[in-house]
Amino acid sequence: MSLSDTTPCNEESHTELVGRVSEHLSSRRSFLTNTATIGGGALTLSAFGSGTAAASSTEGGSGSDGDDGDEEVSDIDVLNFALTLEHLEAAYYNEFLDEYSEHDVERSDVAAIFANDSLRYSTYQFIQAVRDHEEAHVEALTRTIDDLGSTPVEAGEYEFPYDSIEEFAGLSAQIEAVGVSAYAGAAPLIENDDVLAAALSIHSVEARHTSYFRVLDVSNPYPNSFDPARTMDEVLEIASQLVVGMESGDDRDTLVSEINDNGHYARFPFPTKPDTWARSQNPFDRSEGESRWLAEPASGGEVRCLVENLPANANAGFDVHVGPLGDLDDVTIESEVVRTQRDSGALLAVAVYLDADDNGEFFEWKDPEDSTDAWVGFGGDSEGLTALPAGGTVTVDDSTEFPLFHVAEEGAAATLGELKAGDVNGADGTTIDGGTNAAIYVGALSAGEGREEVVVKSVDVHTSDT
Repeated sequence: MSLSDTTPCNEESHTELVGRVSEHLSSRRSFLTNTATIGGGALTLSAFGSGTAAASSTEGGSGSDGDDGDEEVSDIDVLNFALTLEHLEAAYYNEFLDEYSEHDVERSDVAAIFANDSLRYSTYQFIQAVRDHEEAHVEALTRTIDDLGSTPVEAGEYEFPYDSIEEFAGLSAQIEAVGVSAYAGAAPLIENDDVLAAALSIHSVEARHTSYFRVLDVSNPYPNSFDPARTMDEVLEIASQLVVGMESGDDRDTLVSEINDNGHYARFPFPTKPDTWARSQNPFDRSEGESRWLAEPASGGEVRCLVENLPANANAGFDVHVGPLGDLDDVTIESEVVRTQRDSGALLAVAVYLDADDNGEFFEWKDPEDSTDAWVGFGGDSEGLTALPAGGTVTVDDSTEFPLFHVAEEGAAATLGELKAGDVNGADGTTIDGGTNAAIYVGALSAGEGREEVVVKSVDVHTSDT
């Protein structure tokens, strides 16, 4: 069968990926280049050019030209985009099923979450069923593109970052959620009603896949009232991180998606919107105590990033890049948190709050709403970086003292201390660099014993002039 058939497809899809379709869609050439690269096929613009069904509003989509020379995305473009994701998913599940046996899965902690034996000892078969769905999607999409007179994108070479069945369950939930958002974002672009109906039938199956793997990952199977949608470029940005030899586009890694409407932590990379973006150094790396990232979509120039579950007895570092805002094209915050008491409770979280002022020319440091379990510090220079302690605003330069919030024990109120800029003896040797650089100190302590000492090493914030 093909997607143009009126018979519904019993396959899965991506619902959390292709959002904000109306907000922006980068150039068609950029999109097609990314799709071809990820898919491994030798696609060119001629593959979707006029003279094929792709240019038809009844069979292949609009394919009209905009005033800026960028062509609108056709149904063929969307179909190849979906095929790119389905190739990736099919390869992902086949790799897992080749590596792990039914015996391995049934005796894993993942399957053990089911008290019912029939569910526990069917886990492997359920994963096989998901794989079969993905392969059916690949077959249906490929045949549809062939029937419309165009060239289907080919599968690529992938590398999936999991080392255990437990990690596989978590990554599966993430990948499926990406697929869900992808279909949600792409659906409004589809002109052909039959293709749209089939794509939506895939989307709903992908959503069920997501819920199942969230159960295996011991997380909320349906955390949101509404799932986000992502643009094609946003989805391909995420998918590229799983393709051998590819790096995410325009030198921009991404943070997380699956933002819960109640503010719970999220776990998949995504670029924040509308005017800022953030990134983690390695968003897929869960090896260090399974650290998790949280980011909120930017609103009015604001972005919040959080990483929780930092590993005990180990150094934990992260990068956050925010830009562009006003005259600061790229501000980089590289923060490293080091625990000094190796027998103390584990760090829980590090939070970064940045905002642009009304003119978009400098950032403000925003103290977390609940500072009873965290301490934060900020140092800046005359470029206009500011600090916002609770109850007031402080502008700092290379000779200004800045606030350091901390709490020493569970339930204690946050206290305010001071660390002089440039004081190498302050905060266990941390320093602030003057000139065009500033240092940011960020940390959070767990509510437990022995958490009095935490060292945050100095880091630089570079403006676009450095």
